[in-house]
Amino acid sequence: EMSQKQIICSAPAKVILFGEQVVVLGRTAIATALDLRTYAKLAPTTDEKVSIHLPDLNTSMAWPVAAVKYPGSLPEGDSLTSEMLAFIEQLAPNDRGLQAFLYLTICISKNAVKSFSVSVKSEFQHGVGLGSSAAYNVALAAALWQFFAPDDAKLESAPARHWKSSRKPLIGLATMINGWAFNAEKLMHGTPSGIDNSVSTFGGAVSLKKGQLQPIAQVPKLNIVVTNTKVSRNTKLLVAKVGELYRRHPTVVEPLLDSVEAISRSVLDLFETHASESDSSKIAEFEKTIEDYIDVNHHVLVALGVGHPALSRVVDTGAKFQVHTKLTGAGGGGCAFSLIPSSSAEGSAGLRKALTAEGFDCFDASTGAVGVL
Repeated sequence: EMSQKQIICSAPAKVILFGEQVVVLGRTAIATALDLRTYAKLAPTTDEKVSIHLPDLNTSMAWPVAAVKYPGSLPEGDSLTSEMLAFIEQLAPNDRGLQAFLYLTICISKNAVKSFSVSVKSEFQHGVGLGSSAAYNVALAAALWQFFAPDDAKLESAPARHWKSSRKPLIGLATMINGWAFNAEKLMHGTPSGIDNSVSTFGGAVSLKKGQLQPIAQVPKLNIVVTNTKVSRNTKLLVAKVGELYRRHPTVVEPLLDSVEAISRSVLDLFETHASESDSSKIAEFEKTIEDYIDVNHHVLVALGVGHPALSRVVDTGAKFQVHTKLTGAGGGGCAFSLIPSSSAEGSAGLRKALTAEGFDCFDASTGAVGVL
């Protein structure tokens, strides 16, 4: 039994390209997976404990295997019943991340928990709108599945290589992982849209409108710089602020929402036609259009009241390098992304140096990354 080797699974970060905030009011948002990943490393142990280590958060916790056994029968469809929630809350009071881990462990093991230790590390920052909790939940769910699944249901011995060849795990398994991760997201955030866990599971890109998620088949690779302003923000308050402005001035705000809707629709068409484009002049034209949309969408978000002086500094710094930038996520701080044109000889080095000098954290990334591995 102890011959089982260490399991490593990973899942990507996400960035919302267009349509954040307006998606809450029924318009289309587009999100894509980034090549920045969260890794879950799991190994069997003999200490009759379930242990988790989160070095990024300076947290470690362990429970006796017997304590993690759920006393009732598992809820239908592994749903988060109040009984299930009460049980895991007493095991990890006030820590939603640990509660999500326990939920995943109990459900994926089908309540046949055995001794193991897992550690989760991330290549990107958490709590800044890049989908860190979704990547955590997806990577954990995949590792737990690999550990607990009956042998005939497991993937071949080299799962990552096997999955990469088809670009993703068998669709049925990915859908299961996505379902568990979505429930874990609900546990952590209340009413998530499902966009973060879906992008992290399936990779590529998705559009979301009125709760309907559509995978985007072809995603052109865009090179971006993601900048964290380090200004913390309250997503709920910002969403409420936009909703209130809309309620007070519907005829004024409606055209702004429609403007972003037109951008998202157009981007979906452009992605389809330019995904495998190799002609550099056509790529340049495509990127020029994306730059126009980045500018308009950013300033619409500012008009809706979710800008911030720190975000304006990122936009202005980018402009000095002829680079176009918009906020991503809730706004009011958080992150922005800047498009680095593929024709750029200079690349992102100068921009990153300037942004770092302004006191921001920034890193290179590219869109359309592979999902869970």
